[in-house]
Amino acid sequence: MEHLWVERQAAVTVIHFGVEYGSCSWAKLEQTEESVLRLAENADPPRLLIDLTNTDYFGSAFLNVLVGCYQRVKRRRGRFSLCGVQPDLMRELEVTRLTELWPVYATRQQALEAERDGGHK
Repeated sequence: MEHLWVERQAAVTVIHFGVEYGSCSWAKLEQTEESVLRLAENADPPRLLIDLTNTDYFGSAFLNVLVGCYQRVKRRRGRFSLCGVQPDLMRELEVTRLTELWPVYATRQQALEAERDGGHK
């Protein structure tokens, strides 16, 4: 996970995809999928924010990883959200109706403020 980093802010586990994940292709995901899902499973408290500020493209495999993270957090009655989603990717999330499952914030700061103000879905 050298180009993927994790931090805790305001009791939220934040997973950042570095610039090396500008395009979340299957080859890159193969190397990190298990680690990302494990982070979602073990987030304590179960509040997970995925920061996609550096991501310009993702395919269905990455959407599956996001859904897997959401399911792991939701099973523990936690909260899951995304931030920094580029406009083209936001359209993809809307078309697949994934935005109905979890909130998407423009910035990490907005996501953390929403969490502090009482959370979300």
